Amino acid sequence: MPTWFKFIVIFNLMLGASSANASTNTSYDPWMDKPVLGYLYSQPNLPAMEKDMARQVHLSSQQRRALAGIATAEQQELRQLDTRPSSKVRADVFNKKVLAIARHTDSQVRKTLGGQYTPFRGWLRSWWNRHS
Repeated sequence: MPTWFKFIVIFNLMLGASSANASTNTSYDPWMDKPVLGYLYSQPNLPAMEKDMARQVHLSSQQRRALAGIATAEQQELRQLDTRPSSKVRADVFNKKVLAIARHTDSQVRKTLGGQYTPFRGWLRSWWNRHS
């Protein structure tokens, strides 16, 4: 199975777990529920989306490159998770690993964006609710 496909499968599984919240709450924030940054940076309209984000959040080109790197690292960590069906792979253990990845991404984004972290999160929440 190609690694990009594993990432899509993993993300869709996580997306399904929270879709009820998203459909009933227009201010739903997926940030700490699932690894969102890698998903964001895998969108087909990435150039336009990234330009809009940079304009609204006032990101420097260095911050934009750093976010792209963090997104790539997040995707790589997700690809390394064992997704083979097995009685040894329990859903709660898998979910804890996914959330640990999301927390690590959050830590890296906070360091990268500093004072722009809160506006970024607002932009992301708005983007998510328009596109989910």
